[in-house]
Amino acid sequence: MGDDFFDRVKQMFAEKQYLQVIKEWGVDTSNSEVFKRSAYANYTPSRNDVIVTTYPKSGTTWMKQIAYQIGYKGAGEYQHIDHVVPWPDNLVPMDNMAMVDNLTHLADSPTGLHVIKSHLEAEYIPYNKNAKYICVIRNPKDTLVSVVHFDNGFNQLLFGETVPVEAWVEAFQTNDFVYQPWAVVTDSWWRLRNEENVLVYLYEDMIREGKQCVQNVADFLEVSLTGTELDKVVEKSSFSFMKKNDHLFAPPAWQSGYVSMVRSGKSGNSKELFTLDQARQIDRYCMDSLDALGSEFPYQDLYAK
Repeated sequence: MGDDFFDRVKQMFAEKQYLQVIKEWGVDTSNSEVFKRSAYANYTPSRNDVIVTTYPKSGTTWMKQIAYQIGYKGAGEYQHIDHVVPWPDNLVPMDNMAMVDNLTHLADSPTGLHVIKSHLEAEYIPYNKNAKYICVIRNPKDTLVSVVHFDNGFNQLLFGETVPVEAWVEAFQTNDFVYQPWAVVTDSWWRLRNEENVLVYLYEDMIREGKQCVQNVADFLEVSLTGTELDKVVEKSSFSFMKKNDHLFAPPAWQSGYVSMVRSGKSGNSKELFTLDQARQIDRYCMDSLDALGSEFPYQDLYAK
């Protein structure tokens, strides 16, 4: 992103065009068919590949840390997780990030597993019966809270301003949101939930299950961990460890500092930001969108409470 991008966004903030600010961050990236088709154009999954995929701000970093540490049996070390976990559909490419065609970062690991990150719908990621796919789904109201804090963190650092909450709620219910529609991403992976090499995990279950979640992921990846190794993975993927070592996970905001990737590690915190009416708007939008897709995802039972 060059100076023209920053100049455009500065002007949008000056004119209080908040919906345009939100849209601008996603232009030609998450909502672009060409971008999504090209992200994995030169990639063929292998038996050692573990693709961790989520809607943005839905537990991506947490799950990829779990998977990565399982690959190293709790002994994984790096200067930044983006250096060792490729993200082919990265919205804002940064220097020194691992690339999908350079999967040597786990070549000497005990398991040989390669962890790859994605935020794309299932149709845009090559499917191979021998590879493993882990999708995390989170209550979209909590997801949007995380998006607001995270993206506004960048806005504050780069432009000294933030987008009001009501604009985020409005934009989320359109096709001009910074990320693709929540229902489309969720449904695409939910349809694959019964495939043997696909694990769909609810963010809320990850929190509730704790250590058992790590064990379940290890079992899915067919990695046998000793009690000591399991404890190391649990410790390194705990909220306290990741919060203390936030610098290992937080993306840089160019020369302006960085925005924290590990904020609260909780579920059900949408009440801190949204009014009851706004929460109901989000629920209705997501349920209507899922219905339009003919989705079987049980939104009413899980999140419309």
